[in-house]
Formats: sequence, structure tokens, C-alpha cells
Amino acid sequence: MTLPYNAWRPGEPPLVAPGLVLTVCSGSRLVAPEAARALRALGWKTEARDENFFESRNIARLFALPPQRSGLERHPGLFFTVNFRGLDPHGEAFARWEAAGVPVAVWCVDNPWNLLAGQRTEYWKRLHLFVTDASFVSGLREAGAGHVHHLPLAAGPGFLQAGRAVRPPMPPGAPLCPAVFVGRSAFPDKERFFVGQRIGPEALALARERAVTGERPDFFWWRDLLSGSSRHGRAEPPPLWPGSFVRRVSLGAEESSAFWRLACLRAVPPQELTVFGDEGWSSLFGQDRPDLRPFVDYYGSLPTLYRQAEFSLSMTSFLLPCGLNQRHFDVWAAGGFCLTDATPGLEMFPPELTAPVCFTRPGEIPELLERFRRDPKEKARLTDAWQEHIRREHTYEQRMERMARLVFA
Repeated sequence: MTLPYNAWRPGEPPLVAPGLVLTVCSGSRLVAPEAARALRALGWKTEARDENFFESRNIARLFALPPQRSGLERHPGLFFTVNFRGLDPHGEAFARWEAAGVPVAVWCVDNPWNLLAGQRTEYWKRLHLFVTDASFVSGLREAGAGHVHHLPLAAGPGFLQAGRAVRPPMPPGAPLCPAVFVGRSAFPDKERFFVGQRIGPEALALARERAVTGERPDFFWWRDLLSGSSRHGRAEPPPLWPGSFVRRVSLGAEESSAFWRLACLRAVPPQELTVFGDEGWSSLFGQDRPDLRPFVDYYGSLPTLYRQAEFSLSMTSFLLPCGLNQRHFDVWAAGGFCLTDATPGLEMFPPELTAPVCFTRPGEIPELLERFRRDPKEKARLTDAWQEHIRREHTYEQRMERMARLVFA
């Protein structure tokens, strides 16, 4: 079943999910609460519980007793989670849901093969899997996944509300430099995830050479390189699941991403750049550093910051070959202006919107900054067009509508 990203057409009655939708309190710090809020906005009864609630024995007890004994008003009709939170590696909890006839939907907002690296049995092949990067769909299906669909990220309501403000508030703190970047300096918990993995200096040098000339040494590029398929004519690389090969591939992609991100930021004169992030940026930039500041609250100051910044930069992760990030939605929704690297994932947007704001090499960034400084009318036109497109086509309510229609089709 193929549906557009916006599966909730005007005049179409909303889909009513059966029973109760259960979600996990923890998970992706940003996406999980947005998804739960969107489910409630669609008029569906939604309850969030911590991960302990979803242990196998607790699920068995849930269906053996009246739901009120667990603090629920009815038995659930869907378990929806982000990044496998609430599911154990051996699939015992999923088996309980399956036996009760309750579908389980997992939204993989990170690289799904990295998430699957922690799963020990094939139970995941019977889940409803949703991935934010469409390039993973065919590979997961070939590996045996029975229900895999593309479900991109979307704009949060706080950013859409900021974009509607007639008199936007001033940004917090000192004045911003013309270009702003908000993001981490490194892969979260990098040392633990990549323990025992190593990438040779020759491969890293090749990836860096390709990146600065406009090629993207992404997850699949590294899979082919490390499998030796190009040198030895191997028909198929090693499987991405099970085994540790995926972690080595991902390490290559992450190291390339870190290099690419820093190269793009260094292309901007330091006196023209403000970076909001963790303390790791300080050591990466060294003495010639831009204006470095700590993270701002996603649900507090960030929408205002995006709206007030002259330009916001977005560099995508090579772990997601066709993936987008929250900046691609939130910056425009807030009425800001986003300059982004030319990831193939941008094909989901109209080309007349993406082409003017993309760069393929770090050296193109100063040229883009200068171009739109000279043409404020065109910058304002693009801002309005992007904002309207995001508001019309890319909200979390629309994503949850699509998810439910696919699960209950």
C-alpha cells in the first residue's frame, strides 16, 4: 500500500484507532513526545508508561486481568514506540503483544540497522517498522521484514506557532552571528557503541577526500568499501544483521559525518558563526573558534532562535544516506532560513524550494550566505514558501495518520 507523506486528505474522515494506543515515556528525546502528542491531537486515547511497564511478564498480566488493574481504562489496540524502547532484544515482550492480537509499530528515527544491532532474534521481522530514511526500506524487506514503510520526521507545533507570531520575541542571550548551527559534536555514546571497531587511516583519508569534493561517503558507501566488493568483485557484502559488521560500517559513516560537519562550519568565518551544542566543539575548533554556546531548550528558546537567526546551517549525517533531520522542518516552520547540504532525502520536497538553499561542498556556503544577503526579497520569498509547504504537508499529526492507516490497512 502506497500513501503520500500527508495521508490525511481534506474531507476524509479521520481514522479511528481501535482501543487504546500505548507509548513509552522514554525514547527519542524529541520525537517520542511529539508522536504521542500528535496521536492525542488526532482524538485517540493515548497512555504513556515507563519501560518497566512493558516487560514481558507485565504484558501477560495486562491481558490476564481487567485493564483497570494496570491503571488503564481499556485494553490497548496498538503499541507504538520509537527506536525499540519497551521491546526486549529476544522478542519476549513482542510475543505477548502478538499473542493478544495487538500490533506493534516501531518508528526508527535513527539508522535502523544500528538499532537492530541490539536485537538477538528475528522477531523484528514481524513488526510494523517505520524508517525516517527511505533508502533502508528495500534492504530491510530483502532481509525479511514484512512491514516496512518510510515515515519522515516532521515539524513540531512549537515551531509552527513561532512561525505565526506577528511580533516575534527577541532571541535569548547576546546577539547572534549571521550564521547559526545547533547540534552535537559527536555521535551520542560513541565509545560504547563502537567498542572494538576500527577504521584504517587510508579509508578515512579517502572518505574525507571524497566528501570535500561533493561525494557523500555515506553508510552504503562504507558498506561497499569495507566489504571489499569493489576490489575483489564480491557479489554481496556481509549481512548487516546479525553480526558486528554494521558497527564497523557505521563507524566509518560517523567519522565521515564528523569531518564533513566540521569542514562545513569552518568554511564560515568564525566571527560570522554561532554554534549551540556540547563542550566537544571547543576542542574541535581549537583557537580559531566561533561563538560557542550551550544547547538551548528544544521546547523553549529554540523556535525563537531559528526565527531570529539570519541563517541556520544544517549538515546531515552520513549514517542516514537519504535522511533528513529536525532542522529541515523546524527552521522553516519557525519562519527561519535553512541552508543545507544536498542530501538525496531532500527529493521529498519541491525542487524549486530545495535547489536555491543547497550546497554540495563546504566552499559553497560563504557564497550562499552572500547571495541571500544581496537579495533579501528572494530570501523572504523562499522563507514564506517553505513555511507554507511545511505547515501544509509535514506535521506530526499527518505522520501519525499515515502510520495508523498503514498499520490498520
